[in-house]
Amino acid sequence: LFARRRGRGFFEVSDLIAPCVPTGIVSVRLGNFINGELWGRPAPDDLPWAMVFPQAQDGGIARHPSQLYQAAGEGLLLFIVLWVYARQPRATGQISGVFMM
Repeated sequence: LFARRRGRGFFEVSDLIAPCVPTGIVSVRLGNFINGELWGRPAPDDLPWAMVFPQAQDGGIARHPSQLYQAAGEGLLLFIVLWVYARQPRATGQISGVFMM
């Protein structure tokens, strides 16, 4: 509806929005980490970045901080890919297509 009211195509607007979405993804995953949600699998004892999440029901086993892995993979990496891709003029819908992949 926004695109139609502004006289723009859907993919014109989504091409502008797509590079901004990873910022929200990173924010949500950092919030999950701060709240101690969505922890990962038990980690080996010698893993230096393993975390003990107090909310976990397993009695304090060190776990992978999967929220940070997801923030890096889904957020930062996607932002870099879209930013590099969007720096040059592209056909309408290409940036949105890269985002969807």
